[in-house]
Amino acid sequence: MNSDPWSEAKIAWRRWLQGPGLNARMFLYEELASLTGAGIAMREAVRDLAARSSGRRRRALEGLDHDLARGLTPGAAFMSRPESFAPVEAHLIASGERTGRYDRAFRDAAAEVERARKTQSKVLRAVAYPLFLLHFALLVPAYAILRQKTGPLTAQVVVCLALLAFWGLVVGGITLHLARRGRPAWGRAVATFPLFGEPARHAALARASRVAAALQDAGADLADSFDGAADASGNGWVAEDLRAACEDVRRGRTATESLSRVKAYGTDARSLLETGEKSGAIAEAFARIATIEDERFDGALRRAAVALNAILFGAAVLIVVWMLFSTMTGAMGM
Repeated sequence: MNSDPWSEAKIAWRRWLQGPGLNARMFLYEELASLTGAGIAMREAVRDLAARSSGRRRRALEGLDHDLARGLTPGAAFMSRPESFAPVEAHLIASGERTGRYDRAFRDAAAEVERARKTQSKVLRAVAYPLFLLHFALLVPAYAILRQKTGPLTAQVVVCLALLAFWGLVVGGITLHLARRGRPAWGRAVATFPLFGEPARHAALARASRVAAALQDAGADLADSFDGAADASGNGWVAEDLRAACEDVRRGRTATESLSRVKAYGTDARSLLETGEKSGAIAEAFARIATIEDERFDGALRRAAVALNAILFGAAVLIVVWMLFSTMTGAMGM
């Protein structure tokens, strides 16, 4: 276990702030898929792209070239650079080592980044209106009232401090989550949290299922597939259960029996896996589970956005009414 409990948060923030962005990674994977599909060696492809790149993308590629030069496999090289590449992407790329089809592995990684980009867009749209309510429906009336009572300069200072405190809490909350998301208890709490727990759970299961499908399709045994899925899930609760399922498989239990360990999965997922196990199509079963979880994520996010908008709109109306009532009663000397 890492001695620094905040290392995961530091890595994630470095990837967001210093690593290649989602669009840059998506195009990078597509270019690597084309080059490796044409028979170009991995290191040659990486060096060629690095020479034609700049900024964050160039630094990430130069790091990969350094790791490949010291003998790491491509999958291990990507996994050793979490500050540039997300774990789920690295695991998908590593699946290409088993088949030699890096072009397909890179296309899978590009598709994963595209899903992440769309998810990011959906989340931003979901929180845009609530943030508008917080910033304008509350702060503007508050500023107007404070200006009457204390003057414009004091009102501006108070509003700015309130904004700093709000965004400080947001950044602090995200950092705390990133630092603790690998812990089973925290992952379980997040998965059951009102409003956003359901989409978080479905997103973790979708990531895990996609990696399990890719590893199974590449010929990995079931235990290794569960282990890779655990790393890619991004949720300590799901990861703990998947690692327990991995140990069950190594003890000789079936895929369906082992997956029953993962409490976050529904009965339909276990039913799909049981059918896939009987028909010899476990990879297809995991791929179908991933698709279902993605659809459930979309639905859960929409419901959470509607509920959050309603809650914040109601709170904003009550607070504005209270502010106006306080101002009127103060002016009347009551």
